[in-house]
Amino acid sequence: MKLYIDFDHTIFNTDLFQVEIQEIDKNLDLQKDLKKLKEIIKTNNINLEKYLYPDAIPFFEKYKDNYSLILLTKSNDHNAYQLFKIEESKISNYFQEIIIIKTDLKGELDLDYQNSIFIDDDVFELESIKKRNPYDIIRLKRGKHQDEILKTNIKEVTNLLEIEL
Repeated sequence: MKLYIDFDHTIFNTDLFQVEIQEIDKNLDLQKDLKKLKEIIKTNNINLEKYLYPDAIPFFEKYKDNYSLILLTKSNDHNAYQLFKIEESKISNYFQEIIIIKTDLKGELDLDYQNSIFIDDDVFELESIKKRNPYDIIRLKRGKHQDEILKTNIKEVTNLLEIEL
């Protein structure tokens, strides 16, 4: 069984990361000026692991032996920026695969949905995945999408450790 997990706002506190980096340089375009971002992180000794939600690593540890963990995330043409955040947060070793897509909905990918579990924070992504009849689908209510309302019946949790698979 494959377990697809979103990155931004699901396991990585993207809002906090962006706020703290832009406090250092308010003119920095995080996604387009990766070289400058790397300089800021090095100069200020910023550890991206601190932006992981505290339940992320315990969740990975709990399920890494029983599921194929796959990171499924969007980047909107800035793959290098997304990959940088993933690598610097030191979680790559938990995943058998890291898939970075552009603006396509996750429900439009060529995946074995019926034998997969999806965990995401984005209501629109979850609605598109639900149409593909996945084995299971779970909404994590946090980050910028936490106040959005689902149109269909999808399990919702506020912490990864509430999930029992």
